[in-house]
Amino acid sequence: MRYSWTRAGQYSQYTSRSHPDTDYVLFTEIWVSGGKVAAMEIFLVNAAGQVAYLRLFNSHHFGNELSAEGDGATEFLVRQLLQDLERDPKQLFPKYGVG
Repeated sequence: MRYSWTRAGQYSQYTSRSHPDTDYVLFTEIWVSGGKVAAMEIFLVNAAGQVAYLRLFNSHHFGNELSAEGDGATEFLVRQLLQDLERDPKQLFPKYGVG
């Protein structure tokens, strides 16, 4: 979690300094080992630099065989983000743990 929050802070600072002409900026990280996706992280930051969404996914979310080649990882992240945005925030991020 320390890595995630450190990176979120870096993306937040970058966004607030760059003054994007948009409401939100999306950052993703895809970690690969042996040609397979090992983990993915998604950060959504508003134009002022406030982190609006941060989520880490590892192989128990998408399986051990997701190839780093092609669009599979990106499609997973976009699909998951869109699904999460439709969920009740209290269900997605409950007070005592991850939903």
